Amino acid sequence: TIRNHNGMITVQSEKEKGAIFDIFLPVSAHRLPEEEQPRERMAIGKGSILFVEDEKWICDIGKQMLEAMGYSCLTAQNGRSALEIYEEKRHQIDMVILNMVMPGMSGGETFGRLIKVNPKIKVLLSSGYGMTEEADEILQRGCSAFIQKPFSMNELSQKVSDVINLN
Repeated sequence: TIRNHNGMITVQSEKEKGAIFDIFLPVSAHRLPEEEQPRERMAIGKGSILFVEDEKWICDIGKQMLEAMGYSCLTAQNGRSALEIYEEKRHQIDMVILNMVMPGMSGGETFGRLIKVNPKIKVLLSSGYGMTEEADEILQRGCSAFIQKPFSMNELSQKVSDVINLN
């Protein structure tokens, strides 16, 4: 069958050492079709988001990502600052993206205080530690959704769209 494809086989053999078979086939002129990868579409939206993250560089990148999606974005680097901003501008803020693990006031404590200000607040909880018992407990207290860091822009856009459109 190798000859049917205009190929050839060479064999080298040494007693008690084994054999080496080389198979040569010509290069095909036919190209394989490329598989199309389904493309995730970035969700574009509008509204205002408070992004709470203790790492300044993540806060800056998150803000840029959200603004590229069409949202206006306020940032806070700790729970206390987030509460101050939310209390002052809560009628302008459509949702909060809240880091779970922060020094000082944790994401869980911050969420507890935010929900006292507005029981219908929409909060997307984020963490680099994955879905833990603590994250599950915060979700059971009324947090809207969870996203694990690091996240892509498409993942973030879909989660934000889902949460911001909750009734």
